[in-house]
Parts: sequence; C-alpha cells; structure tokens
Amino acid sequence: MDLISKVKPANSLGRRAISLSRARPRFMVHVLAILLAGGAGERLHPLTRDTAKPGVPFGGVYRIVDFTLSNCVNSDIRRIFILTQYKSLELNRHIRYGWHIFSTERGEFIDILPPMKRVSDEWYQGTADAVYQNLQSILTESPTRY
Repeated sequence: MDLISKVKPANSLGRRAISLSRARPRFMVHVLAILLAGGAGERLHPLTRDTAKPGVPFGGVYRIVDFTLSNCVNSDIRRIFILTQYKSLELNRHIRYGWHIFSTERGEFIDILPPMKRVSDEWYQGTADAVYQNLQSILTESPTRY
C-alpha cells in the first residue's frame, strides 16, 4: 500500500476541504508596497550604462525588479508604488508591458513615481527621503499601519 492510499480525504477527518484558489486576506487590501527602484548602479557598470539597476535584464526577458514584484504578488500585495530616479525608460517599459496583471476594479495597481521635487529641489537623498518626498501620494492611497 502506497502513501497516497493511506491519506484520508479532508472531509473524512471532519474538516472543511481546503480550496486551492486562495481568497485574498481582507487586510492585504490596505497594504501599499513602496519600491525604491532608481539606483544608479555604479558598481554594475557597464550593465547600468543605459538603464537603472532594477531594469538590468536577468535570465532572458526578466529584469532585476521582477524579484521584488513577484514577492509582492505572491504575498497578496497588489498596490505598489515604484519610485524611480535614474535612467528609468527601460524599467518603465518593462513594467508597462510585462506587469499589466492587476485589476483596477479591485483597486490593484503598479504606479511608477518619478522624482517630483514636491518637498525640495533635491533628487532623492536616500530611501527615507524618497518616501518623504512622495508622502502625499502615499497618504492619498490611505494604507493601514499594522
């Protein structure tokens, strides 16, 4: 007798059968991911000569940013801001053409936010400054703190 025939079905154990299609947790609807994807990537030169580090190709059609976006999607985070700064054209195109899987009717999105210099005349001075300079956009989405 093999192992599969020894396993009892879920219903015979008095438990509900587990559905393979996961329902999105209610609290994840209010989560907003903020990705800082605009690094100049001097240490990766010449790969970053024409594009930002997150836009560097990896494994054929993928880009480095796809690791982080895949983690967000697999964690049921479907509201994502990507803050860019340097050489972002290739990255913008990749996001536009490769990540159009979100449902706007359900409030899901990926938005690319270039530096807008709302707070000062400086480019992003680091991660915290990038978040601070985009605080108005973040508050508009009214994410919930957990």
